[in-house]
Amino acid sequence: MIDNYPIAMPTIAFLFNGSETDYGDFYEIYHVIFAQVLTRARDSSFQLRGGTVSLSRFSSRMSAVERNTRGRYPSVGHTETDDKQLRATLAFRFAASAASVHHQIDTDTLSMTLLQVPVEAIAASELPIDLTEHITQRISADFPGYLGWFEVDRGDPLMLTLAANGLIPFCTYDDGILNWVVPFDHDPAEKAEISWAEGLGFAAVRWTTETPEYLPEEPLSEGGAASTKLLQTRGRPQHAEKVLRALQEGLDTASGGPEITVEFGREEFGEPRVDVRKTRDYCLNDQHEKGKHKALLFKQQLGITAANWYVLAEQLAAGIEEKLVNRPERTKWAVQYEVKIPVTGPNGVTRLVTSGWKIEKGQPPFLTSAYIEKGAETDEPSSLAPLMVDGVEEVDFFRRLFDRAHAHALQKAEEWTPTPMWIVGFEKAIPEGMIGSAWVELQDGKSPFARWLRKHQLCSAHSRSRRIPAGTRFQSVEKAQKYSEAFARALRLNGVACNVGWRLD
Repeated sequence: MIDNYPIAMPTIAFLFNGSETDYGDFYEIYHVIFAQVLTRARDSSFQLRGGTVSLSRFSSRMSAVERNTRGRYPSVGHTETDDKQLRATLAFRFAASAASVHHQIDTDTLSMTLLQVPVEAIAASELPIDLTEHITQRISADFPGYLGWFEVDRGDPLMLTLAANGLIPFCTYDDGILNWVVPFDHDPAEKAEISWAEGLGFAAVRWTTETPEYLPEEPLSEGGAASTKLLQTRGRPQHAEKVLRALQEGLDTASGGPEITVEFGREEFGEPRVDVRKTRDYCLNDQHEKGKHKALLFKQQLGITAANWYVLAEQLAAGIEEKLVNRPERTKWAVQYEVKIPVTGPNGVTRLVTSGWKIEKGQPPFLTSAYIEKGAETDEPSSLAPLMVDGVEEVDFFRRLFDRAHAHALQKAEEWTPTPMWIVGFEKAIPEGMIGSAWVELQDGKSPFARWLRKHQLCSAHSRSRRIPAGTRFQSVEKAQKYSEAFARALRLNGVACNVGWRLD
């Protein structure tokens, strides 16, 4: 227990082990809370919410879509699968947020508790903080499943959702009056059972169907910034999910049709593949019977030819994660669709490139075609445009390329929140996760760039190749991988063929 609290009216969350706490126990817990409120802080005002701390609100991924024509009313539905690594990361972030403010709970073991058992929460929006000790003494004595309390960081959107606004509103309290919230689909005349409130001395007990407003967010806290970074990187919808959602929307609007089931697993959620045969040998081949017209537009409008095909390939592979999916169609062997991606050419001009993709069973997204349609002008920049380095003939080209790739890679590594790791015998999680190293390996170890790296001691010699290490600044193998992947993308965008490797230490 931390002493000398400042005078405040914080949001307090009381947590319980759901496997040791019955639904009926919560009415007794309400009795304990309001017994202290009416005795010690009768003139206070707050709302009470309760329910399960649902990490799946952020960790669920759409993994399958189906259209069922059986029965009287055909239906379209989907299946969600839990992302276990993301769930573990969310649990750790939740515990870290709980530990960042006032608390009386074992935050070292809280993250593992969230992963092992259902955790129930009761949150009071504005509770005098000096009441928590009195409430805790009663609850801990009567309920073995009680885990403790913490102040909700309202500057952390993840915590505010999971421990407050994402819970079910049960009641509001205002200066002695209890307003019990009846679900909108219930008749208020069928008064809910609140016998626990009898004898507590409420000035009045009322029933209402009016749901209290959500607790407002406060300015982003340090923990809130960490949670926001996690949600914007690992928590955002993945490309395969966007494909499934677009497919489901199409099935919803279609009238009739056969039964369809599309299920994506780990392989389908993999990194997109852009084959040289589809870019250099087809879309940019001015001698190809079908591809020559596409090649002419790419050359005229963007300055992209078969000689610098990698400029197109890398921008398409990177842009697929950021854009909406259009015209999805389920064929016998795959799901086919389009994505419009802004591509910047060496001439500095940007156009929306219509790219065709397919996802076959057990395979990641694969580029099938790319072309520039009429009216493809756009002011939207390509996400990789800042990484393009001009002046290839200039003496400092390699230095500028290396520095730009390094800055980009460092940013991507710092943005990434690794999956924490727990070691048997240790209570605390290791936030950096598994330890390891990663590197970028040049395919041509004798190229001018490879010789420049060797001269400036920026790579290590390995067989006939050259390796650019992610550096000792990252203990986390995930951060090292993100660094190397981003570095490699910047190199490939500028014509340096390379791969990424990694290992656990």
